[in-house]
Amino acid sequence: MNKMGFHVNLIWLYAVVLHIVASLVFGSLGYLGSVLVNLVTFLLVLTVCRQRNLTIRRWCHLSPIPLRQIGVILILTVLLFIIAGYLNGLSLLFTENLMASALKETRTYFWQSILVYSLLPAIVEEMLFRGCIFRGIPDKKMAIFLSAALFALLHMNFNQMTYAFFVGLFFAAIVAATDNLSVTIVIHLLFNLINLINVAFYDHPVIEGLLHIRIGGYYPFAAGFFDERGQFQWSLLAVGSVLAAFAAGLAVLLISQMAKSEKGWRKDGREERKNVEKFLETEGTEETILQGKTGEEKKRRRRKKEKVPFLWVAPWRPDGAFWIGCVICILVATAYELLL
Repeated sequence: MNKMGFHVNLIWLYAVVLHIVASLVFGSLGYLGSVLVNLVTFLLVLTVCRQRNLTIRRWCHLSPIPLRQIGVILILTVLLFIIAGYLNGLSLLFTENLMASALKETRTYFWQSILVYSLLPAIVEEMLFRGCIFRGIPDKKMAIFLSAALFALLHMNFNQMTYAFFVGLFFAAIVAATDNLSVTIVIHLLFNLINLINVAFYDHPVIEGLLHIRIGGYYPFAAGFFDERGQFQWSLLAVGSVLAAFAAGLAVLLISQMAKSEKGWRKDGREERKNVEKFLETEGTEETILQGKTGEEKKRRRRKKEKVPFLWVAPWRPDGAFWIGCVICILVATAYELLL
Protein backbone atom coordinates (compact mmCIF):
# COMPACT_ATOMS: atom_id res chain seq x y z
CA MET A 1 0.00 0.00 0.00
CA ASN A 2 1.10 3.54 -0.67
CA LYS A 3 -0.66 5.02 2.33
CA MET A 4 1.68 5.99 5.13
CA GLY A 5 -0.65 4.43 7.69
CA PHE A 6 0.02 0.93 6.39
CA HIS A 7 3.75 1.09 5.72
CA VAL A 8 6.05 0.57 8.71
CA ASN A 9 9.19 1.42 6.75
CA LEU A 10 7.73 4.69 5.52
CA ILE A 11 6.63 5.59 9.05
CA TRP A 12 10.21 4.95 10.16
CA LEU A 13 11.72 7.13 7.43
CA TYR A 14 9.30 9.98 8.15
CA ALA A 15 10.09 9.71 11.87
CA VAL A 16 13.83 10.04 11.19
CA VAL A 17 13.49 12.95 8.78
CA LEU A 18 10.96 14.82 10.93
CA HIS A 19 13.12 14.32 14.04
CA ILE A 20 16.19 15.79 12.33
CA VAL A 21 14.34 18.67 10.68
CA ALA A 22 12.43 19.54 13.86
CA SER A 23 15.65 19.40 15.91
CA LEU A 24 17.39 21.75 13.48
CA VAL A 25 14.45 24.18 13.30
CA PHE A 26 13.53 24.20 16.99
CA GLY A 27 16.84 23.22 18.58
CA SER A 28 17.76 26.79 19.48
CA LEU A 29 14.53 27.26 21.46
CA GLY A 30 15.68 25.24 24.46
CA TYR A 31 12.92 23.48 26.38
CA LEU A 32 10.25 24.85 24.06
CA GLY A 33 12.15 23.41 21.11
CA SER A 34 12.20 19.95 22.73
CA VAL A 35 8.45 20.16 23.29
CA LEU A 36 7.92 21.03 19.62
CA VAL A 37 10.14 18.13 18.49
CA ASN A 38 7.97 15.74 20.47
CA LEU A 39 4.84 17.39 19.12
CA VAL A 40 6.00 16.79 15.53
CA THR A 41 6.49 13.08 16.28
CA PHE A 42 3.06 12.91 17.93
CA LEU A 43 1.49 14.44 14.81
CA LEU A 44 3.09 11.63 12.78
CA VAL A 45 1.48 9.06 15.08
CA LEU A 46 -1.85 10.85 14.81
CA THR A 47 -1.60 10.91 11.01
CA VAL A 48 -0.92 7.17 10.87
CA CYS A 49 -3.95 6.44 13.04
CA ARG A 50 -6.20 8.77 11.07
CA GLN A 51 -5.24 7.03 7.83
CA ARG A 52 -6.26 3.75 9.43
CA ASN A 53 -9.53 5.36 10.54
CA LEU A 54 -8.67 4.43 14.11
CA THR A 55 -8.13 6.34 17.31
CA ILE A 56 -4.67 6.33 18.88
CA ARG A 57 -6.15 4.47 21.84
CA ARG A 58 -7.44 1.65 19.66
CA TRP A 59 -4.47 1.24 17.32
CA CYS A 60 -1.83 1.53 20.05
CA HIS A 61 -3.88 -0.51 22.54
CA LEU A 62 -4.07 1.94 25.43
CA SER A 63 -6.02 0.55 28.38
CA PRO A 64 -6.31 1.25 32.12
CA ILE A 65 -3.65 -0.47 34.22
CA PRO A 66 -5.04 -2.92 36.82
CA LEU A 67 -4.06 -2.10 40.39
CA ARG A 68 -2.56 -5.58 40.78
CA GLN A 69 0.11 -4.63 38.25
CA ILE A 70 1.41 -1.53 40.07
CA GLY A 71 3.87 -3.41 42.28
CA VAL A 72 5.22 -5.41 39.34
CA ILE A 73 5.62 -2.22 37.32
CA LEU A 74 7.69 -0.61 40.09
CA ILE A 75 9.93 -3.67 40.39
CA LEU A 76 10.40 -3.85 36.61
CA THR A 77 11.38 -0.17 36.58
CA VAL A 78 14.10 -0.76 39.17
CA LEU A 79 15.38 -3.82 37.31
CA LEU A 80 15.43 -1.87 34.06
CA PHE A 81 17.40 0.92 35.74
CA ILE A 82 20.03 -1.56 36.97
CA ILE A 83 20.38 -3.26 33.57
CA ALA A 84 20.41 -0.03 31.56
CA GLY A 85 22.98 1.45 33.95
CA TYR A 86 25.25 -1.54 33.42
CA LEU A 87 24.94 -1.30 29.63
CA ASN A 88 25.54 2.44 29.78
CA GLY A 89 28.70 1.77 31.78
CA LEU A 90 29.87 -0.62 29.08
CA SER A 91 29.16 1.86 26.31
CA LEU A 92 31.11 4.59 28.11
CA LEU A 93 34.22 2.46 27.71
CA PHE A 94 34.05 3.25 23.99
CA THR A 95 31.81 6.31 23.58
CA GLU A 96 31.12 9.73 25.07
CA ASN A 97 28.10 10.51 27.23
CA LEU A 98 26.42 13.17 25.11
CA MET A 99 23.41 13.50 27.41
CA ALA A 100 25.44 14.78 30.36
CA SER A 101 25.68 18.31 28.99
CA ALA A 102 22.00 18.34 28.01
CA LEU A 103 20.96 17.55 31.59
CA LYS A 104 23.19 20.10 33.33
CA GLU A 105 20.36 22.57 34.03
CA THR A 106 17.75 20.05 35.14
CA ARG A 107 17.97 21.20 38.76
CA THR A 108 17.37 24.83 37.87
CA TYR A 109 14.49 24.02 35.54
CA PHE A 110 13.31 20.81 37.18
CA TRP A 111 9.60 20.92 36.30
CA GLN A 112 10.30 21.86 32.71
CA SER A 113 12.82 19.02 32.59
CA ILE A 114 10.17 16.53 33.76
CA LEU A 115 7.98 17.56 30.85
CA VAL A 116 10.76 17.53 28.25
CA TYR A 117 12.97 14.63 29.35
CA SER A 118 10.49 12.37 31.13
CA LEU A 119 6.78 12.78 30.33
CA LEU A 120 6.72 13.67 26.63
CA PRO A 121 9.34 11.13 25.47
CA ALA A 122 7.60 8.37 27.43
CA ILE A 123 4.29 9.04 25.72
CA VAL A 124 5.45 9.92 22.22
CA GLU A 125 8.20 7.30 21.86
CA GLU A 126 5.94 4.53 23.12
CA MET A 127 3.17 5.51 20.72
CA LEU A 128 5.58 5.57 17.80
CA PHE A 129 7.68 2.46 18.45
CA ARG A 130 5.52 0.16 20.61
CA GLY A 131 2.38 1.61 19.05
CA CYS A 132 2.58 2.30 15.32
CA ILE A 133 5.68 0.27 14.43
CA PHE A 134 5.09 -2.69 16.75
CA ARG A 135 1.41 -2.95 15.75
CA GLY A 136 2.30 -2.61 12.07
CA ILE A 137 4.29 -5.87 11.99
CA PRO A 138 2.25 -9.12 12.16
CA ASP A 139 5.18 -11.32 13.22
CA LYS A 140 5.45 -10.25 16.86
CA LYS A 141 8.88 -11.78 17.41
CA MET A 142 10.15 -9.68 14.54
CA ALA A 143 8.13 -6.71 15.85
CA ILE A 144 9.87 -6.93 19.25
CA PHE A 145 13.34 -6.97 17.72
CA LEU A 146 12.70 -4.41 14.97
CA SER A 147 10.91 -1.86 17.15
CA ALA A 148 13.80 -2.09 19.63
CA ALA A 149 16.44 -1.64 16.92
CA LEU A 150 14.70 1.39 15.41
CA PHE A 151 14.12 2.86 18.87
CA ALA A 152 17.86 2.62 19.52
CA LEU A 153 18.80 4.11 16.14
CA LEU A 154 16.52 7.14 16.52
CA HIS A 155 18.51 8.24 19.57
CA MET A 156 21.26 9.02 17.04
CA ASN A 157 24.23 8.68 19.37
CA PHE A 158 26.19 5.51 20.04
CA ASN A 159 26.17 5.86 23.83
CA GLN A 160 22.37 5.83 24.06
CA MET A 161 21.98 3.28 21.26
CA THR A 162 23.76 0.68 23.40
CA TYR A 163 21.26 0.58 26.23
CA ALA A 164 18.27 1.90 24.25
CA PHE A 165 18.21 -1.32 22.23
CA PHE A 166 17.79 -3.39 25.39
CA VAL A 167 15.25 -0.91 26.77
CA GLY A 168 13.32 -1.25 23.50
CA LEU A 169 13.36 -5.05 23.77
CA PHE A 170 12.21 -4.75 27.37
CA PHE A 171 9.27 -2.49 26.52
CA ALA A 172 8.22 -4.45 23.42
CA ALA A 173 8.22 -7.71 25.39
CA ILE A 174 5.93 -6.11 27.99
CA VAL A 175 3.55 -4.87 25.28
CA ALA A 176 3.51 -8.33 23.71
CA ALA A 177 2.77 -9.86 27.12
CA THR A 178 0.11 -7.42 28.33
CA ASP A 179 -1.31 -6.05 25.07
CA ASN A 180 -1.43 -2.68 26.81
CA LEU A 181 0.77 0.26 25.84
CA SER A 182 -0.18 2.11 29.04
CA VAL A 183 2.09 -0.23 31.02
CA THR A 184 5.23 0.68 29.07
CA ILE A 185 4.35 4.38 29.07
CA VAL A 186 4.30 4.31 32.88
CA ILE A 187 7.56 2.32 33.15
CA HIS A 188 9.22 4.56 30.55
CA LEU A 189 8.06 7.64 32.47
CA LEU A 190 9.35 6.31 35.80
CA PHE A 191 12.66 5.24 34.24
CA ASN A 192 13.22 8.71 32.76
CA LEU A 193 12.14 10.36 35.99
CA ILE A 194 14.59 8.34 38.12
CA ASN A 195 17.45 9.31 35.80
CA LEU A 196 16.37 12.94 35.94
CA ILE A 197 16.15 13.02 39.74
CA ASN A 198 19.54 11.34 40.08
CA VAL A 199 21.14 14.02 37.91
CA ALA A 200 19.29 16.98 39.41
CA PHE A 201 19.59 16.00 43.10
CA TYR A 202 22.69 13.83 43.20
CA ASP A 203 23.80 15.56 46.43
CA HIS A 204 20.52 15.01 48.29
CA PRO A 205 21.06 12.59 51.22
CA VAL A 206 18.47 10.09 49.95
CA ILE A 207 19.75 10.11 46.37
CA GLU A 208 23.35 10.09 47.52
CA GLY A 209 22.64 7.08 49.70
CA LEU A 210 20.97 5.25 46.81
CA LEU A 211 23.83 5.98 44.42
CA HIS A 212 26.36 4.74 46.96
CA ILE A 213 24.76 1.35 47.51
CA ARG A 214 27.61 -1.05 46.78
CA ILE A 215 27.72 -4.78 46.08
CA GLY A 216 31.19 -6.28 45.80
CA GLY A 217 32.59 -2.83 45.09
CA TYR A 218 30.11 -2.28 42.25
CA TYR A 219 27.47 0.46 42.39
CA PRO A 220 24.27 -0.93 40.77
CA PHE A 221 22.58 2.50 40.71
CA ALA A 222 25.67 4.38 39.50
CA ALA A 223 27.32 1.78 37.30
CA GLY A 224 30.99 2.14 36.47
CA PHE A 225 34.01 -0.09 36.11
CA PHE A 226 36.76 2.25 37.30
CA ASP A 227 38.16 2.63 40.81
CA GLU A 228 38.86 5.89 42.65
CA ARG A 229 42.17 6.24 40.80
CA GLY A 230 40.45 6.00 37.41
CA GLN A 231 41.78 2.56 36.60
CA PHE A 232 39.60 -0.08 34.96
CA GLN A 233 38.77 -3.03 37.23
CA TRP A 234 37.81 -6.41 35.79
CA SER A 235 36.32 -7.39 39.13
CA LEU A 236 33.77 -4.58 38.91
CA LEU A 237 32.85 -5.68 35.39
CA ALA A 238 32.39 -9.26 36.63
CA VAL A 239 30.17 -8.27 39.55
CA GLY A 240 28.16 -5.88 37.36
CA SER A 241 27.66 -8.58 34.74
CA VAL A 242 26.34 -11.03 37.32
CA LEU A 243 23.93 -8.47 38.80
CA ALA A 244 22.72 -7.35 35.37
CA ALA A 245 22.16 -10.96 34.30
CA PHE A 246 20.24 -11.67 37.52
CA ALA A 247 18.11 -8.54 37.02
CA ALA A 248 17.41 -9.52 33.40
CA GLY A 249 16.38 -13.05 34.43
CA LEU A 250 14.06 -11.73 37.12
CA ALA A 251 12.56 -9.26 34.63
CA VAL A 252 11.86 -12.07 32.14
CA LEU A 253 10.17 -14.06 34.90
CA LEU A 254 7.98 -11.13 35.94
CA ILE A 255 6.99 -10.33 32.37
CA SER A 256 6.07 -13.98 31.82
CA GLN A 257 3.92 -13.89 34.94
CA MET A 258 2.24 -10.72 33.72
CA ALA A 259 1.35 -12.47 30.47
CA LYS A 260 -0.21 -15.39 32.36
CA SER A 261 -2.07 -13.24 34.88
CA GLU A 262 -3.57 -11.10 32.13
CA LYS A 263 -5.01 -14.05 30.23
CA GLY A 264 -8.49 -12.59 30.35
CA TRP A 265 -7.42 -8.97 29.95
CA ARG A 266 -7.78 -7.07 26.66
CA LYS A 267 -10.01 -9.71 25.12
CA ASP A 268 -10.80 -7.39 22.23
CA GLY A 269 -7.11 -7.08 21.39
CA ARG A 270 -6.65 -10.85 21.22
CA GLU A 271 -9.76 -11.30 19.09
CA GLU A 272 -8.51 -8.57 16.79
CA ARG A 273 -5.18 -10.34 16.33
CA LYS A 274 -6.96 -13.63 15.63
CA ASN A 275 -9.07 -11.96 12.95
CA VAL A 276 -6.01 -10.37 11.39
CA GLU A 277 -4.07 -13.63 11.40
CA LYS A 278 -7.01 -15.54 9.91
CA PHE A 279 -7.43 -12.91 7.20
CA LEU A 280 -3.74 -12.93 6.30
CA GLU A 281 -3.80 -16.72 5.99
CA THR A 282 -6.84 -16.83 3.72
CA GLU A 283 -6.99 -13.54 1.83
CA GLY A 284 -3.48 -12.08 1.74
CA THR A 285 -3.08 -8.35 2.31
CA GLU A 286 -4.95 -6.74 -0.55
CA GLU A 287 -8.16 -5.94 1.35
CA THR A 288 -9.23 -4.73 4.77
CA ILE A 289 -11.07 -6.57 7.50
CA LEU A 290 -13.60 -5.52 10.11
CA GLN A 291 -13.22 -6.89 13.60
CA GLY A 292 -16.14 -9.22 14.32
CA LYS A 293 -18.41 -7.53 11.75
CA THR A 294 -21.09 -9.47 9.91
CA GLY A 295 -22.21 -8.84 6.37
CA GLU A 296 -25.21 -6.87 7.65
CA GLU A 297 -22.95 -4.71 9.76
CA LYS A 298 -20.80 -3.94 6.74
CA LYS A 299 -23.88 -2.96 4.76
CA ARG A 300 -25.04 -0.71 7.60
CA ARG A 301 -21.65 1.01 7.60
CA ARG A 302 -21.85 1.59 3.86
CA ARG A 303 -25.38 3.02 4.14
CA LYS A 304 -24.25 5.42 6.85
CA LYS A 305 -21.02 6.13 4.96
CA GLU A 306 -18.98 5.34 8.05
CA LYS A 307 -15.25 5.08 7.72
CA VAL A 308 -14.01 1.51 7.92
CA PRO A 309 -11.09 0.91 10.29
CA PHE A 310 -8.07 -0.79 8.75
CA LEU A 311 -7.07 -3.47 11.24
CA TRP A 312 -4.87 -5.71 9.13
CA VAL A 313 -1.11 -5.36 8.83
CA ALA A 314 1.13 -6.36 5.93
CA PRO A 315 4.06 -8.77 6.33
CA TRP A 316 7.19 -6.75 6.98
CA ARG A 317 10.28 -6.74 4.79
CA PRO A 318 13.09 -4.17 4.51
CA ASP A 319 13.02 -1.77 1.60
CA GLY A 320 14.72 1.44 0.49
CA ALA A 321 12.86 3.61 3.01
CA PHE A 322 13.93 1.34 5.85
CA TRP A 323 17.62 1.33 4.90
CA ILE A 324 17.72 5.08 4.20
CA GLY A 325 16.32 5.80 7.67
CA CYS A 326 18.88 3.48 9.30
CA VAL A 327 21.82 4.94 7.37
CA ILE A 328 20.79 8.51 8.25
CA CYS A 329 20.72 7.65 11.96
CA ILE A 330 24.16 6.01 11.84
CA LEU A 331 25.64 8.94 9.90
CA VAL A 332 24.26 11.44 12.41
CA ALA A 333 25.60 9.39 15.33
CA THR A 334 29.01 9.18 13.64
CA ALA A 335 29.04 12.93 13.05
CA TYR A 336 28.28 13.54 16.74
CA GLU A 337 31.22 11.35 17.76
CA LEU A 338 33.61 13.11 15.37
CA LEU A 339 32.52 16.69 15.99
CA LEU A 340 31.83 16.75 19.73
